[in-house]
Amino acid sequence: MPRRLSCDPSAEIFGGSVLALIKMMNYDEIVDVLEKYHLTEVDPDQWYPLQLTLDIISEVADRPNAPVNLVSLGMMAAELGIQRLPPEKLTLTVEEALRMYGDEIYPARHRGGDVGKIWVEHVDDTHCIVHAQVPYPDAQIYGIMYGYARHFRPTGKAVVLEYDRDLPRHDEGGDETLIHVYIQ
Repeated sequence: MPRRLSCDPSAEIFGGSVLALIKMMNYDEIVDVLEKYHLTEVDPDQWYPLQLTLDIISEVADRPNAPVNLVSLGMMAAELGIQRLPPEKLTLTVEEALRMYGDEIYPARHRGGDVGKIWVEHVDDTHCIVHAQVPYPDAQIYGIMYGYARHFRPTGKAVVLEYDRDLPRHDEGGDETLIHVYIQ
């Protein structure tokens, strides 16, 4: 996978999001990369250079088990983000939660320049499409979207996420990644 470049060299990411690298499920598979970049401890209330995080993620993406590790990273980022939500936000629908992530959470976790964007397209009450034009790997964004969708799904329902089959994803050279989210 190509090296990930920040949309803006002055861009930063909130430590609460970087913390997902330390807390992800397969941490033991990437700890050496974190050590290489001197990022074995993260202050969740500080800001870090986005490019540093993208350099780490690029190395993780080049390793065996990359898709699982990147999805795990995304799911942990979602879990940490959901833990910081105020109580009134915990009763949203899946689509509302994904829209909140794109409109509020993603922009609030980045600063200092253009870091891309995420938005949600409504299809019907059981289907929406997430559009991601961000510098992160597709599998990491998939993990974030799955984490939010799983948490906010209606009781007794399942969520299914699928990459769009008709357009090349960002990792494949496309301009954006489309993820279809279905409630079943």
